[in-house]
Formats: sequence, structure tokens, C-alpha cells
Amino acid sequence: MPRESLFVEDEKKPTAAVVLRLAAGRTLSKSQIQGIVHLVAGSVPDLDDAHVTVVDSSGNLLFRKDQDSAGFPAALTASQLDYQRSTEAQISNKVQTMLEKVIGMGRAVVRVSADIDFTRTEEVKDLFDPDQTAVRSETRSSENSKNAGNLPIGAPDNRFTLAQRNAAPGLEETGNTERKREDETTNFEISRTKRQTLKALGGVNRLSVAVMVDGPYKEATTPEGATTRTFTPRTAKEMTQLTELVRRAVGYDENRGDEVTVANVPFALPPGAGAMAGVGWQDYLDKYGRQALNLILAILFFLMVVRPLMKHLIARKAKEEAVGAEARVGPGEELPPGEEREQIEGAARKMGTRDMILALAQQDPERTTAVLRSWIHQA
Repeated sequence: MPRESLFVEDEKKPTAAVVLRLAAGRTLSKSQIQGIVHLVAGSVPDLDDAHVTVVDSSGNLLFRKDQDSAGFPAALTASQLDYQRSTEAQISNKVQTMLEKVIGMGRAVVRVSADIDFTRTEEVKDLFDPDQTAVRSETRSSENSKNAGNLPIGAPDNRFTLAQRNAAPGLEETGNTERKREDETTNFEISRTKRQTLKALGGVNRLSVAVMVDGPYKEATTPEGATTRTFTPRTAKEMTQLTELVRRAVGYDENRGDEVTVANVPFALPPGAGAMAGVGWQDYLDKYGRQALNLILAILFFLMVVRPLMKHLIARKAKEEAVGAEARVGPGEELPPGEEREQIEGAARKMGTRDMILALAQQDPERTTAVLRSWIHQA
């Protein structure tokens, strides 16, 4: 927790570090780790998930905030790396299980490398179709002019005689002219389509798949009685079929530049390793080891601690009963035969298990605390 400051620019956020001690062979899912981070962040005021670090006891980083590195902004974030690995593992598992159904368990090795596109692309297009048009506006104008007789020409204030008019024929003009004018304007609208496309993240740009298949082997017995195994390569037809199966399983796309390689090589495995292995002692140890250890500790605690103290308490109780019996009998008198033994056994029967444990804890509290603490750590 940072120290409180009166200045806003000097304020610092609290931070938290969590170390998880996992059992051997156990892992936590992503949702479980997220739950731990949210639990820690929600328990501390002003604590953000980005300031919580979770590691295991081996030093492996289990949680990192999904943000780009300041020194390399183009680096993939943790979520992008997880998505890429998840995609590769899913494709690999799909091909692996399919091949093992055909050629046997443990006889195929599949590795997948996926080039994932994490760029966010937005595309806007304006499409015009000249074949599809529509009239947007239209304008028309028409003008007609027509003359039907002789029209005088010249200035009306000019004086002239009839002789002068006859001598100048250009001063009159026959008016049989006809004038006609039409104007037409049409505006067309071309069909337009606006398309906006937002490409999703996580598309596969390219896939590279490498597959190795084992066997088959031919077994033969030598004159000495030993069994030998000889690798016999598969035929070209079988390899073609396997390659085609792998391509169909991964969604092979030639235009994308995908590559699929299937090779038939002998595996460095002992005879019979291709068969399904049975349940071994390691599996039983992982499943029942903790319960067995707790049971052994309880038995040892009973034999080494409880039992000796019970004997001690019984003997002391019997001794007290014997002293009391001697006081009741009187000086110089003896108990009847067998009465002392019956008193000791009766005292033992009256003391229950709970009383024995309480007496044990009172007699040796340090040892009892150590045993209980070991049980808690093992639980």
C-alpha cells in the first residue's frame, strides 16, 4: 500500500503479488487465475488488475495484463499469443486424434504453425453502376416565329419618293420566313452503392502443418528365438490418402499458401509402445497418494503418540484406583484375587476417545500442535 499524499500527481496505486504453490502435475485454468486476480483486486481499495502479478512457486508467470509492451508496441499481447497457441493446439489435436484412429495410438506426431492476422481493417467502397440510371431532372424550352407578308424595312423618319423606292429594291423584303427553336436538358442519376466492411480479428493468413507417421513394422523370429522388428515404409497410395485426410481436417487452402507435409519415418520407441498404455503406478500415486499419506500419518500418530499416552494414563488411573482400594480395605488387608485387574480395565473403559485425546493434548501440547500443523499442510 503506497503512502497517502496531499498532491494528486504524487499518488500511487497499490500493487499486489501472489505466489501459488501448486501440487505436482497440477495446473490452473485461465478462468481460475482470473478469479484469483479479481478476488485480490476486489479485496484492496483502488487496486487494479493491471497491478496484480501472479506466479507459481517455480517462478512461472501465470497472469499478465493484456497490454502491449512500451518498448515494442507491435508485439503480440498475452491474449493474442494465447489465441494463437489455442488455435494451433486445436488443429493439432484434431489431426492427431484422427490419425491415431487409423494408424494406432502414439504412432503420429503433429505440429501446426498458424499465422494469425490480428490487424483491424475497415474498408469503405462507393460502387457506381452505369447500366442502371434514373432521370433526376428534365428541362424543356420551345420558341416559334412565323412571317406571312411584305414587311417594310428602313427607318420610318427617312423621306423618299416612289421613284426612289422602286430604284432601291433592298428597302423592302418579303416576309415568308418561319423560325422554330427547341431546347431540352435531362439529368440522369447513376446507381450508387456504398459498402462498409470491418474485418474481424483472428483470421488465419497461412497454415503450415508437419506430420510424422510411424510404421508399419514387420516382426520376425530369429533361429535363436529372438523377435526382430523391421520398418517397412508405407506405399505412395497410403501416404497420398493420409495427406489428403490431413488437408481436409485442417481446412487446406491453396490460394492462402497453406503447406501440409506428411512423412513416414520410424519412431525411436520400444516394441509395443504404439499400443495404448495401461494405468501405471504413477497414475495411482497421483490419484490416491495424498489420501494414503494422510492415512499413514494418522496411523503413525496413533501408534507413536496416542497409544503410549493411553497406556500411561491407564496405568496411572489404575494406580490411583489401587491406592483408593487399599485405603478402603484398610491396613494389612488385601484385595480379593482379580479385583485389581477389573478396576484397571474398568477405568480404561470409562475413558472415551475424546477424553484420551484431550488428555494427550494436555500432557504433550507441543507435539500435538506439530502433528496437527503437518496435517493442515498435507490437506
